[in-house]
Amino acid sequence: MTYPIRKLAICGRARSGKDEIGKYLAEKYAFRRFAFADEMKRLLHDLFPQIPDNPKPRRAYQVFGEGLRHLDIPGAESVWINRCLRLADAYIWWHSEVDNRGANVVITDLRTQLEYETLRANGFTIIRVTAPEEDRIARAKAAGDDFTLRDLTHETEIAIDSFNVDAEIVNDGSVDDLKAKIDEIIKRLI
Repeated sequence: MTYPIRKLAICGRARSGKDEIGKYLAEKYAFRRFAFADEMKRLLHDLFPQIPDNPKPRRAYQVFGEGLRHLDIPGAESVWINRCLRLADAYIWWHSEVDNRGANVVITDLRTQLEYETLRANGFTIIRVTAPEEDRIARAKAAGDDFTLRDLTHETEIAIDSFNVDAEIVNDGSVDDLKAKIDEIIKRLI
C-alpha cells in the first residue's frame, strides 16, 4: 500500500498565526513542520551568540537573511529555500520509501515570490492566514518581539498579499476558532 505525501505551505504576515497553524497541523494531522527561516535563525545565533532569541530580534533576522540572499554568488537567492526543501525532501523520502508511512509536511513561513514559485513547482498547496493589524501588533508585544512598525511593512511581510492561494484563513477569533477553520480547510484540501 502506498501512503500519500501531503505538502502544505502557510503564508501570512508577522503574528498572523502561521506557527499556531503549523503546531495544530502537527498535533492533529501528523504534519512535520519546516520553516525557511529555521536554518537562518540557527546560523545567526551560532555566529552572533550575543543576540538573544527572546525577544525575537525580527530586524536582525530580516537583515541577516536578506543579506545572504543578496550575495553575488550563484544560488544565493535560494539559499534558505534550498536548505529547507532538502530537509523536507529527506523527511518525505524516509517516511515514504523507508518506513512506508507516507508523509505530511508544512512549511510555515512562506513570504517571498521566489519561495512561492519554488513551492508551487514542487507541488505544495498554499494557505494564506490573515489577521487584523491591531491583533498582530498586540500578539507581537505580548510575545516581547523586538520590532518597529517599519518591520511590519518589510518586503518579506507584504509580498504574500499578491500570492494566488488555495485557501485563506482569517484569524480574528480565539485559538479554537482558528482550529475549526483549519479543520474545514483540511477536509476540503486533503
